[in-house]
Amino acid sequence: MTLSWEDERHALLSAVKEMAKRGLVTGTAGNASSRLTAPGEPGRFLITPAATPYETMETSDLVVVDEELEPVEEEGIPSTESLLHLGIYRARPDVQSIMHTHSVFATAAAVAGRDIPPIVDEMLVYVGGPIRVAEYGRPASQDLADHAVAALGDRKAVFLRHHGMCAVGKNPQEALEICTLAERVAQVYFYAALAGSVRTLPDDVIESEIAIYRMRSGFDD
Repeated sequence: MTLSWEDERHALLSAVKEMAKRGLVTGTAGNASSRLTAPGEPGRFLITPAATPYETMETSDLVVVDEELEPVEEEGIPSTESLLHLGIYRARPDVQSIMHTHSVFATAAAVAGRDIPPIVDEMLVYVGGPIRVAEYGRPASQDLADHAVAALGDRKAVFLRHHGMCAVGKNPQEALEICTLAERVAQVYFYAALAGSVRTLPDDVIESEIAIYRMRSGFDD
């Protein structure tokens, strides 16, 4: 049985085109995916193809892969970072979509090894806490995937050391918005550091806003 996944294809394509439009990636860098559900076929997901410009990318270019990262319905070549997506999906059953970007300030934090502490309310409510920098792993490697999963925890964004960032969500649009938020928070952090002081939110606010995030995400059910 062949499934076209047209709705999922259109949603993912729309998000990656907007990702490029917002300047979160350049050229063919970055990638994104969506988890798929098919009877008797667990572990499949839809992912952007390798080395394809976002401006010309079409829904038919997106690749469905299985748990072995083999194309299922197309002959296209999936993103070289497919292991990263697979690792997160396996570790986080709540995640339905993943986006990996190379935006400037997030990448600067990843290069500098700077975790972003709880400095603005929305990063707690929408990301779930501080944004951590994962240990370094070579691009497209299992180490990269493992380190990203460890640093991500139950939050929705992680910086990939010397590489970029990754965000997760319930759909491609949410993953895109988390990437955009993380980039803005990183920018605020570095400007505050230049001004001479980075102060975190009060402890009670941090606790209450992370509780809101966990309730919304269903972690405390």
